[in-house]
Amino acid sequence: MLGVGGLGSGSGMEPGTSCGALLRELQQIWAEVGESEGEKNKALLDIERECLEVYRRKVDDANRTRVQLHQSVAAKEAEVASLMATLGEHKLYLKVYNYTR
Repeated sequence: MLGVGGLGSGSGMEPGTSCGALLRELQQIWAEVGESEGEKNKALLDIERECLEVYRRKVDDANRTRVQLHQSVAAKEAEVASLMATLGEHKLYLKVYNYTR
């Protein structure tokens, strides 16, 4: 149901803390307080849904950044092509253009 792999270094979490460790702590608390299986399953589904929402936001942000970068590169390539055409250096642009692709 829930992926509980550890987080790598640089995750911003305390050293030694991982999703798996937090899940074990949560399960221990549930055992101590006698949480029902239904409530545990509901909580795990909520955690999984929230994780997926966070991942989706991060992927969407990365995609937007990628699109902006590609647009910026295309604009700079057009600018270089225009400058080279103005200078009458069509062959040089082809070398630059092929190098960046």
